[in-house]
Amino acid sequence: MLQNVVSPIKKTPARAALEQCPIGVAILDTANQERLFANQALADIFEAGSVAGMLAGELRDTWVDQAEYARLIKQLNDGQHFANLETERLTLTGRPIWLLMNTQDLEFLGKAAKLVWHVDITDRKEAEAAVVASREELNYQIAELRDREERLEEQAKTLVNLAEDQAELRMELQRLNQNKDKFFSIIAHDLRSPFNALMGYTELLTAGARTMKREVMADYSASVHEAAQQAFKLMENLLQWSRLQMDQVSMEITNLDLSQTARTNIDLLTPVAAKKGVELVDGTIQVVMAAADRDMMDTILRNLISNAIKFTPTGGKIIVSTEQTDSECHINVVDTGLGVPRSQLADLLRIDQKTTSTGTAGETGTGLGLPLCAELTEKLGGRLTLDSAPGRGMTARLTLPAGASD
Repeated sequence: MLQNVVSPIKKTPARAALEQCPIGVAILDTANQERLFANQALADIFEAGSVAGMLAGELRDTWVDQAEYARLIKQLNDGQHFANLETERLTLTGRPIWLLMNTQDLEFLGKAAKLVWHVDITDRKEAEAAVVASREELNYQIAELRDREERLEEQAKTLVNLAEDQAELRMELQRLNQNKDKFFSIIAHDLRSPFNALMGYTELLTAGARTMKREVMADYSASVHEAAQQAFKLMENLLQWSRLQMDQVSMEITNLDLSQTARTNIDLLTPVAAKKGVELVDGTIQVVMAAADRDMMDTILRNLISNAIKFTPTGGKIIVSTEQTDSECHINVVDTGLGVPRSQLADLLRIDQKTTSTGTAGETGTGLGLPLCAELTEKLGGRLTLDSAPGRGMTARLTLPAGASD
């Protein structure tokens, strides 16, 4: 039987974190399974009213399956753990609930102990039981609930692990907030270019609708459809990449043909350049293989080419070229635009420096594009360098590790 032990405990950052944790937490003495600690979240789950009420409650009676209770107690006594256990329980007031439970070892009050996480998954279980008509919609809701449970548990574990070092915790929270801000800025910044291409094609169709030959109109219509598909794919890729950044999921490094990736983005942005009267030239070689993430590379190239278009006047030219050596691959975006002093180039790659300026046709921007490219390039194990001077245009050179040759 699980018993309660009440003793004065020194307040520590770890204990404070456990008390404030949004997930129910109990700590058991490994030697005899006595309850050493419970937090208010656990008291709320079991409708105990308070931590004292939780510690004083008889929890054996809350197990619907007593055989399961006996098996788990034996498992704990044998020094084993249980992970992702979904079990039906009762609150101290007799209301049925479902819990997701996990255990892990820790030292508490100088004793070997087990920490038991309790996540209330009653809503998810009720949703599963109610699957009748719209299975897809319900499955989506269930997945959202599971995802929320996992995020809460991961956040709680992170909070406990970092509680002893408050300075490091503050830095981590600041980084997470910055990632959130970048996430929304990236969405707002990157979605403009493909829709500009789509609007460019539709503007041509609108202007020549009454006089345009059927064959020409069919070609433009096909281009509109292709631009729409590219825009939709871009939006999906950008949202997928943004989710990866927010959840801190590892990127997918593949053997990527940079020349083909460059050509895809050149095709996407050619209508934007043409509308401004800027020539966008494909100077790529046949095959350049790099070890890179496809979605990140698309984001980098769209930003570099869009930036070149923004600062290149009518009649100017932009050349996108690729190179490869034994160990590295390069993409160069060279424009004949306004250029900037070399003393300002470093600031263009820093997100904490406000370097936004108006383009040659009055285009506005967020100043996020180049810092975003630099950050993504570093994540890929590469580097981004800029070379420019007033009146001489700019060269953006992207260097990445070489991939395997086919």
